[in-house]
Formats: sequence, C-alpha cells, structure tokens
Amino acid sequence: MYGAHEAKLYYVEEEAYGITPANPPMKGMNENLESVEPAVDPGLIKIRGFGSRDLTDIQAGLRKVNLKVAYYLPKEDVLNFLKHVETLVPQTVEVWYEKNESIVDLRHIGCIMDRATVSCSVEDAVKASIDLIALDLMPENSKIPDATYTDYGGLIPFNACYVKRGEADGSNLTILEEITDWKCTIENNLKRVPVIRSNPQSLLTANANSGQKVVAVAAGSLFKAKNQVKIMDDITSEDNIIDSIDGDNLTMMNNLANTYTVANNAKTTALVSNLLKYLRERHRNLAGELTFEFENRTEFFDVIHDSEFSLQLGLGDAEDILFKYCKWDNVIAPTRIEDLVSLKAPFTARDVVITTP
Repeated sequence: MYGAHEAKLYYVEEEAYGITPANPPMKGMNENLESVEPAVDPGLIKIRGFGSRDLTDIQAGLRKVNLKVAYYLPKEDVLNFLKHVETLVPQTVEVWYEKNESIVDLRHIGCIMDRATVSCSVEDAVKASIDLIALDLMPENSKIPDATYTDYGGLIPFNACYVKRGEADGSNLTILEEITDWKCTIENNLKRVPVIRSNPQSLLTANANSGQKVVAVAAGSLFKAKNQVKIMDDITSEDNIIDSIDGDNLTMMNNLANTYTVANNAKTTALVSNLLKYLRERHRNLAGELTFEFENRTEFFDVIHDSEFSLQLGLGDAEDILFKYCKWDNVIAPTRIEDLVSLKAPFTARDVVITTP
C-alpha cells in the first residue's frame, strides 16, 4: 500500500500533442502539493437483451482520462505550470508512487488544462486547483527513460501579494488595501471529440523474437509514437507501447514477452479507436470574487452605474494575473450584530493576461 509521502508529480511541455519529448526535463513542485487525483473512465458500453435479466455484453467505449492537482504556488517557479490554462499547450504529466522495491508510474499524455482556480486569504499562502483532461494514461513500472527531474519549492504568502484596480483596459492600476480574500477561475470548457474509426493494422514483414523491442511491419506510417498496440499471431498476443518509429521499424517500450512469426500471420494493431481524436477549447469563462472590509460605497456605485474596470492579482515580485473589462456580478454586505461588515463581490471578466518573467 502506498501513502502520499511516496507520491510525486512531474510535468513537461509536449512539442506535439500526446508525444512526450525525448530526454524530457521534468519539473515538479512536490513540497507544495496538497492533493493529486488521477482518474480513468473506460466509458463502458453495457448491453442488455432478451432472455436474461443480466447484461449480455460489456464493451469498452470512449476512454476518459482526468487529473486533478491542488498545490501551493512555488515561489521558485510561480506560474510555469499554471500559465498553460491560458496557453493551452499540451503536457505530459507523470504521477508516480515509489517504494524501495517497486514503482507505479501513471503517465498522462496530451494533458490540457480545462479549469484552474487560484485563491489567497489572509494568514495563508496562494493556492491553485487545476483540472486537466488527458489524451490517454499509460500505467508503467518505471520512470520516463533518460528524463531529468527538478523540484521547485517555496511559498507565496498573502503579504507578498497585492490587488490593483484600474481602467477597463488594464491601465492606471492602483492598489486596493481593503481586500481580505480573493479567488479567480479560468475555465476553458474543453470538449472531447471522438470519431468513428478503425484501429490501424499492419502485418509483420519479419519474425519478432521475444526479449527484444523491434517489430518490423509493412506500413509503419499507420502508427505513431506512444500508440498502445497489440502484437499478435495465430498462437499468442500481448499489449505494448511504441516508443519510437524508424520507417517501418517500430521500437517498443518493453521487450517482447513472446515470439511472433510471419508464418503464423503476425500483425500489429494500434489501439486508438477508443481514444479521443481532438480536445478542443470552447467558450471561456473568466470569473472571481473579492472579499472587502466594508469602507465605502465604491462597489455598490459600480453596480448601479454599470461600471467596467480591471483587476490585477499580484503574485510576488514579477508575476500577476490581469483580468480586463470586468463587472461585478453582485455585491453583498452581510451585516450582523456580533461582527464587522465585510463585502463580497463576485466578478466576471472578458479578457485575462497571465504575466511571467
């Protein structure tokens, strides 16, 4: 059994969607992680028919891979991970659980950020909660070959942050000094797009012996690196993953467990028909909420006069998130006998700019 103290998370940008780069420089913020939640849903197709009260068949449908990550923003590398909720650059995210004698490596490929929430409160540090959607998940028993791993730490406490308000276009920003809490959310509303397609298949042109990784096929162009494949002949079969492709030679990630011969009709099939083909962003939602110590009429005045403004959320020395063309959704000032009056003001924005050094 594994515990959270035996878990780590690392990520790297992908140059091509779903393809982990060679010799990847993996980055992590493991000292700052609060929670990690990998999840995979096989999208089972459950069939019922006449003659039985029970299911007559169960088939795999569209595989849905999700990953949730909650962490304190690392001072040493504040927005390197979070910025991709704006850039939508795909990433490989590796979650592993390691003991002295074993490792479980959950390798998420083609990860794109669907939603990110950042929050800050008095007497706390800045936190982020991120939901990612992945193309696929590869469970492995070893780390990514030839990868380097670097961790970034440190915290951004509330007293190293600031909130500024300015004109709608982000100009003329001035400090707000009555904020006790803030949070913001960027939501991309990603949509999985599957298509009806068959699994590409090609016959072997030479025998593939057990204990080695290379499989020679008739049409290497049908396959892509990191495809999960089934290698089979009339006698046996096994699943593997393509590590690299050189013409019609497919190099697998793991040594073959069996021998496959041309005489026994050996072939390789890419198992892609149950994966999404595209992951596309749709309408974007930009929202947040500020909590004020109630000192003046400004926010009520804004609502009555339909005022538009910008809000800059500063994260330490050089990083910030700037929401432009904002309006308050509503303004609430709960007033109770036993407490001071605070004002909660949710807002919606039309644009956002994430600034990194």
